[in-house]
Amino acid sequence: MGSPVVLVSKVPDAFSRPQDEETYDFMSPSVMVTGGQVKVGELKQSQAEFRKHHKEVGDALLNLSEGKDTEDPRPDYNFQQYPQMIYHADGDEKIVHSDSEKKEYLNKGFRVQPYMKPQVAVLDPATEKKALMDQNRQLRQDLTVQGEMMAKMLERMEAMEEHRNAFKK
Repeated sequence: MGSPVVLVSKVPDAFSRPQDEETYDFMSPSVMVTGGQVKVGELKQSQAEFRKHHKEVGDALLNLSEGKDTEDPRPDYNFQQYPQMIYHADGDEKIVHSDSEKKEYLNKGFRVQPYMKPQVAVLDPATEKKALMDQNRQLRQDLTVQGEMMAKMLERMEAMEEHRNAFKK
């Protein structure tokens, strides 16, 4: 059983076009209505079709990039365990090509997962606090300068608007 779905969205005033100028008289109001029927069980089917479509498009693009016909089927992915990267805590990385080589390096302290890089605090807390306070002060100064620039720009815009309105009359 389907239930009707209606989405209504209004364009915010800041982004809508002005309606007072002759150029925009032909425009319709800034409301968009879309409707449709949603049936139970169609979601899985549409998702399956979506995945199938994008797999076909991806396969066609890969065939094009390899100079093949777009209709040719793609070969199945063959998983290859090797070569494989292994990691050591001291930052050393090795590439292994067999099980025996992997076991040898694992016995030497290597592992399959990479190590996280530690965050090192080099400064004492008082110095770090001072640096953060300086950065905070600089950001506040930048905000003040930007606010002053915005105020000047608004004044210019108002002056231009007054000039435009005087010119229209």
